[in-house]
Amino acid sequence: MEDLKAFGLYLTGRRMSKSNVKVTCLTAGYFLTWLEEQGMPVTEVCYNDMIEFIRFKKAKGLKASSLQKFVLAARHYFDHLKKQGIIKDNPVSYVRVKNPQKKVVIDTYSEKELSAIYNEFDTQKGSDLIQLRRKAIIGLLIYQGLTATELKMLLIEDVSFTKGTIYIAETLRSNTRVLKLEAIQYLPLQAYISKLNGEKLFPVSVNQQIYEMMLILRKRAYNIDVIKLRTSVIINWLRSYNIIQVKYMTGHKYISSTERYKNQMVEELQKEVEKYHPLL
Repeated sequence: MEDLKAFGLYLTGRRMSKSNVKVTCLTAGYFLTWLEEQGMPVTEVCYNDMIEFIRFKKAKGLKASSLQKFVLAARHYFDHLKKQGIIKDNPVSYVRVKNPQKKVVIDTYSEKELSAIYNEFDTQKGSDLIQLRRKAIIGLLIYQGLTATELKMLLIEDVSFTKGTIYIAETLRSNTRVLKLEAIQYLPLQAYISKLNGEKLFPVSVNQQIYEMMLILRKRAYNIDVIKLRTSVIINWLRSYNIIQVKYMTGHKYISSTERYKNQMVEELQKEVEKYHPLL
């Protein structure tokens, strides 16, 4: 469809990765094909039409996670039409697919322990590019809770030392946000950026870098992986901020995603109660 090309350009303009643009366009295309089969003009779609489409797909056996992808793609598509002035309001802005709560129970690290992990990647004057890159990545994992996908999309211009912030672009699974840089990150990040050419902050395989860093930490007796790392960051945030603030900081699309980590805090508290007060 010709309009899907324009839609793809719109998504690219929002700094979505090529792979996510492809998936979102493909998913939106399925929805648009269904509308054509129903003889329904895209400009006349309403909330109930999206609900009917979800029921149609659910009857085909799709799980909640897949249904959410269709809703998200449709929301992006209607935002695109709204920006063009073709429609006034996005009809699927408030459509949500309930997802059965996933139980997240992972032993987590405290803020002090996370700081110790950050300091495992030491940098000094004259450190090479690999050392500086690892320090930059581990800092963004620990202090901003970024995912590998978000790290891949970062540009040098997203880092503002004057404002002390970093801009994180939207992905298929996370929202745009601006987060504060910690003072401890400034010097290593500045040293790293000074050695770069081009636009991308990490012009290498981020997944490979993280894999190698996790191996280094495991050799130093840390029982760690990226899931445990991010879970620890979010749990610690929930101890200091309200759930709406943490939803923004994590970039979660849905509050239910943040609530799963809130549930883990209850699980951890229950463990402590059972450990020290087994009769309660």
